[in-house]
Amino acid sequence: MPSLLNSLSTLLPSGSGSVGNAPIAAPALRSYLRSQPAYVSNRERAAVLIKEGLGYYEIWTTIKPALFVGGLVGIAVSGAALYRRRKSAKEAMVLYTVSFLVSAGVAWVSKPGAAAATGQTGVVAELDEKRAALTASDPNWADETYQELYQLPGIEQELDANPVIKAVVL
Repeated sequence: MPSLLNSLSTLLPSGSGSVGNAPIAAPALRSYLRSQPAYVSNRERAAVLIKEGLGYYEIWTTIKPALFVGGLVGIAVSGAALYRRRKSAKEAMVLYTVSFLVSAGVAWVSKPGAAAATGQTGVVAELDEKRAALTASDPNWADETYQELYQLPGIEQELDANPVIKAVVL
């Protein structure tokens, strides 16, 4: 086992040297990894997740301002209706209260984020916010997520087929 660790540590850049001075050139490592079927399929799976996620993020950023304004309008209309009908119909009170709460929830979920105040906007800022929140609640969340991915049917065999890729992912 120590010889394996020594061989792996020779592949990594030293703490005192720059990261770009690794003994294995990036194009050579990239070429090796892309010749491995398990790496290629897992890389493409990750790309599908990223592509789909960015598509949903684009939709979300497009409709978010309209949802926020619609939520505020819904709060105002429901609040006014609640005030005007407060003594007449009890079923209307329940309907307007539910409408008020749903509108408030939509406005809260689609409110402008704090990321814009830091100067960093977009998907990276939201990912960093989510990452910080997850790390605060559970410092091992990333390792647990990758272990969960590893245990999915079909993934374990592909990663076990190539120990280098498994070491990179897990």
